[in-house]
Amino acid sequence: MNKKDFTKEDDLISEELNNLNLSNLEVSNKNIKLCTFTYTNLDNNLFENAFFEKIEFTNCDLSNTKFIDCNFREIKFTNCKLVGVNLNNCHLTKVVIDNSLCKYFNLVDSKVKDLTIENSDFTESTFYNIINKDLGFNQSKLIKMEFIDTNLDGLDLSTCDITNIKIQPKYLKGLKVNLIQAIELSKLLGIDIVE
Repeated sequence: MNKKDFTKEDDLISEELNNLNLSNLEVSNKNIKLCTFTYTNLDNNLFENAFFEKIEFTNCDLSNTKFIDCNFREIKFTNCKLVGVNLNNCHLTKVVIDNSLCKYFNLVDSKVKDLTIENSDFTESTFYNIINKDLGFNQSKLIKMEFIDTNLDGLDLSTCDITNIKIQPKYLKGLKVNLIQAIELSKLLGIDIVE
């Protein structure tokens, strides 16, 4: 497969893409289903109105890629580089991000249903205006991460590094954290803890 084939509006179904350079592309109105991407460079791309279903990305670079009005269903990112990725007005259902570098990741005006994030670095990332149904973080770095206009009720961050996290106080209700994290979050409420 070459770049020209990848940008065609034809659907991409049941393909194995290995060691390819598919960067700096604009892809729209495309269905990508039942595919695997391994050691493939997909950075600096623009995907508009694309539908991704049952895809595995392993050791891929999607840095600085923009996804606009896209749907993701049953997707797994493993050992991927997702630095500076932007998802705007997207739907994510049964998505797993594992052991990936996701600094400066932006998820905006999107709907999430069963998004699991494991052992990944989301330092200085932003989740803005997210409709959240079953978002989970485990053993991940959320340093200086921002949650804006996003309900976090029931979200468990107790195993994550939340140093200097930014959350609007009105969305702290129901957030699950450990004791040390609770002290960190008390700063958001203007509470000074003394010994």
